[in-house]
Amino acid sequence: MIERWHHWPGRNRYQIFSADAVALLAVTSSSGGTLPRLEGKSLAGKNVVLPDDARGSAAILIFGFTRASRSNTEAWSRRLADDKTLSGVKIYNLPVLESVPRIFRGWVVSGIQKSVPVERRANFVPLFAKEKELKQVAGFSSPNDPYLVVLDRSGEVRFKYAGEISEAAYSSMLQKLISINEADKIPAR
Repeated sequence: MIERWHHWPGRNRYQIFSADAVALLAVTSSSGGTLPRLEGKSLAGKNVVLPDDARGSAAILIFGFTRASRSNTEAWSRRLADDKTLSGVKIYNLPVLESVPRIFRGWVVSGIQKSVPVERRANFVPLFAKEKELKQVAGFSSPNDPYLVVLDRSGEVRFKYAGEISEAAYSSMLQKLISINEADKIPAR
């Protein structure tokens, strides 16, 4: 098969992949694992404990580890919020701010709060601890990427993705959510 790819007119074997196919290579195929217990206060002032508050429904966690990841985490957040098929899925935006000096944290959170629409503030939770564990759970590789982690109804990690939003990545995530939902419908023996 590789020989045939090599002989395609005007293409070499490294040019046959679309941008979406390459983006899917960033999907971490390993699933399973457990999210560490995370505690924080949402931008709406509500105390949030994960994965406890997400139990009972599938959840999508969007992590950003740097300010440079902001535009990509916002793109994922907007797309997920606009998708009406995800009405039963909890979506959390989790900027990880442990490395921000304590003296500046209030200022940073205030700036973030001003940019987040009121209707999304209840599930927007700045985190100030466990950065190392979260990087491990998310499959951290690049500081400027957004990281998505999908939890099943019991709080177990079932899907991970790192990178910009693409149709292929979005489709893969939706397929995982569908399989989680279908697994929940199978009666226990």
